[in-house]
Amino acid sequence: MSNKISDLTVLAPPIAAADLLAIVDASAGITKSIRGDQALLYSKTSIATGAVLTLNGTPVELVALPGAGKVIVPIMVGLSLTWNSAAYDTNTTLQLIYDTGTGFTLDTAILVKVADHILTRFVDIAPTEGLIQNKKLSITVGTGNPGTGDSALDVYTWYQILTL
Repeated sequence: MSNKISDLTVLAPPIAAADLLAIVDASAGITKSIRGDQALLYSKTSIATGAVLTLNGTPVELVALPGAGKVIVPIMVGLSLTWNSAAYDTNTTLQLIYDTGTGFTLDTAILVKVADHILTRFVDIAPTEGLIQNKKLSITVGTGNPGTGDSALDVYTWYQILTL
């Protein structure tokens, strides 16, 4: 028999979204709970050249809307540009946005690279309106569509779904 750190029944995996793991510090009178649905999640979105050229008018969804009473909390984004033959020339500021258009700048330089390039960015700046309930997370460019360019972009998104 293995050693346990408490006399409570062991919770068998997998942990369901509604399961709570309670951690009790009886000496301090503190109880904390960890929900199974608040793990770090990951998605990969591949954006072809044609979609990069229309990112301002047609943002690309990275994470679907999470549902009522929930919010997407972006943690980190990885960007991987697969160089083809021409850099994007204008409107190259990538932004994360909620579907209402509320967003924040992600990167200003990767679309102008003239070679394969990979970078990561921690998302540590929330939009001025804050995180918004039940809204999808997308990527766009700031002021208008890029004029030219022909390289593909992969977007790796690490995030949490916070149940309010």
